[in-house]
Amino acid sequence: MGKTRLAYQMCIEFKENDWLTFEPTHSKLNAEAIVNKIEASQDKVFICFDYVKFNIDVIKEIMLHLLEIAGNHNRIRVVLIERDPEDINISDDYLLAGYRYSDIPEEIASDGHKSIALGKLSREDYFAIIKQYYKEYTGLDVKNYGKLTRIYEKFEELDNNINRPLFALFITDAMIAGEDLTSWNEKDALMYFVNREQSRIRSVIDKYFPYDRIKSNN
Repeated sequence: MGKTRLAYQMCIEFKENDWLTFEPTHSKLNAEAIVNKIEASQDKVFICFDYVKFNIDVIKEIMLHLLEIAGNHNRIRVVLIERDPEDINISDDYLLAGYRYSDIPEEIASDGHKSIALGKLSREDYFAIIKQYYKEYTGLDVKNYGKLTRIYEKFEELDNNINRPLFALFITDAMIAGEDLTSWNEKDALMYFVNREQSRIRSVIDKYFPYDRIKSNN
């Protein structure tokens, strides 16, 4: 199972146990919106950040705010997800001093063990993932049930019952981009993701190492 699959399962478990839960977002993080929502609630808080290295500055800002308001909540749990731990570079002593590593809360742990059992996500779970992603990138709710069903059915066709939420995101993203998914197979979905990631990486490189600047230094 991949890290995205595990992240969504953790969010489901926490949400079902009445935690204010922030699922991994795939668009630009909004620190102010997240902090405001937490401050307006007295619930226990669980936040899951994925692709940490691309949002590290905003995540630091959010974590600093959480330290300031932590006393107003029963518990706050933050999970940072990245493939290489070295990419999670939150090395500020003043920041880490306010956080400590913690076991999974008892009410979340499976059968009393400090682990989370991965079950099969339901159709409703996938609908929620698709709607969240769609709204993040378009600013609109998916009100057309037929569109939601088409995305899910194409996901089921390509996923081969492996249960990969990332495939649902690939397909949703492609539909938003206007791709014709009629003849798509698993390879098409993977290549779409590869090409999308290449574009995203190029944009990050261009941001920090603009071509004009590189050319002027040669």
